[in-house]
Amino acid sequence: MTGVGLNKLLDISSDVADVLCSLLKIHKNLRRLSLYDEEVLEFEAHKALQESRRGLMATHESAVEVFKNLQKAYDAEKELMEFEGQLKKQDYDEE
Repeated sequence: MTGVGLNKLLDISSDVADVLCSLLKIHKNLRRLSLYDEEVLEFEAHKALQESRRGLMATHESAVEVFKNLQKAYDAEKELMEFEGQLKKQDYDEE
């Protein structure tokens, strides 16, 4: 991967981090709404809100895994790039 590719990978990771923050914010707001009994009177609505919160947390956990995998890909590509740079420097020093 080129340096430009690494930067694009960082941008994608940043986008995923933004999604993670948004999911937590939405979960917090939904939780706050569902905990006030006067706001949600219908049992089925309350149950649906709980399911929504669980779904958001499952999505958050999946997004965390995506973020970790993007970081692994970045680290692997960066390490290879640095190794290739060292090889080129060795070749140059030997000449």
